Amino acid sequence: MRRRSPKSTYGKSRFFCHHVRDAKSSIPPPAPPPPPRSAFDRALDYLALRDRSETEIRRYLENKKKYPPSEVDNAILKLKEYGYINDERFARGFASGRFSSGHSSSFVRRELLKKGINREIVSDTIKETKPSFEEEVKNASSLVLRKYHLSQPIMPKDKNRIASFLARRGYEWEVIRKVLSGIGAEVSDEE
Repeated sequence: MRRRSPKSTYGKSRFFCHHVRDAKSSIPPPAPPPPPRSAFDRALDYLALRDRSETEIRRYLENKKKYPPSEVDNAILKLKEYGYINDERFARGFASGRFSSGHSSSFVRRELLKKGINREIVSDTIKETKPSFEEEVKNASSLVLRKYHLSQPIMPKDKNRIASFLARRGYEWEVIRKVLSGIGAEVSDEE
């Protein structure tokens, strides 16, 4: 008599197939996929995170989500009608937030232009929200003190490093000179 191997499926396959067939008949059919979301709905979700410019939304819908330009135009028109997109409001909020965190006017101008804001709106926004010269010096010096923790006399090498740091942040040379002279005085007063 021939021995069966332990991996043999003799006799089991009929039961298994029958059992699976019964289980399949009791499972409801899968739900149909949800309808594709409109460009307007996607734009609303994108705006829910923070305020955005018209160009940012257009880039997101066309490039990332691959909606056709006609549908994107309709969605943007609808968003403007409802007041969800306003480039002037966005520019003012963006500029005031960046100025309060220690960025310079040239940095803010560059960032707003990257975000697709019109040059006229950018220049008007900078004029409205730009801090005064004294406030800009105060912002720059607090930025330097936060970054460099100065407690000893400033060496020329340190002054060059601080000046280049502020220049990269977009500060004008008058502001940088004023900050460097003020920091030298503050450090010597602390001793």
